[in-house]
Amino acid sequence: MNDYVRAFSDKMQEVPICKVSAAQVAAIQICMDAIVARADRHPVEALLNAFFYEIFFAEELHARNLRPFAAAEAAELINLAKFEGPALAHAADEWSRQLADPASQLYATLFDLQSLDVVRIIEGRT
Repeated sequence: MNDYVRAFSDKMQEVPICKVSAAQVAAIQICMDAIVARADRHPVEALLNAFFYEIFFAEELHARNLRPFAAAEAAELINLAKFEGPALAHAADEWSRQLADPASQLYATLFDLQSLDVVRIIEGRT
């Protein structure tokens, strides 16, 4: 009985809450909107995952100079924010081509993430 964790219990005070900047929230929202606009799997899902890895495992990523948020900012992800619906789906498809381009920093970042133990464990690739 009563073996559940209550939201304001002493145990919950030990759960870390990551600080996320407004720019990080905006980047996450843009990826989520692109995924919803397309209504199926979208290449930006890998970038969205990378964002969460950076939020929760920043030390590990930054030690290897992996910065998905900075790479997305440099690739002007923010430009997708001006689109909605089918126009967003199309713009996101065009923008996401760089995720598959070995010459792009985004591709390199997503590729190199796969070498981190924490990522391989989470993704079941141990």
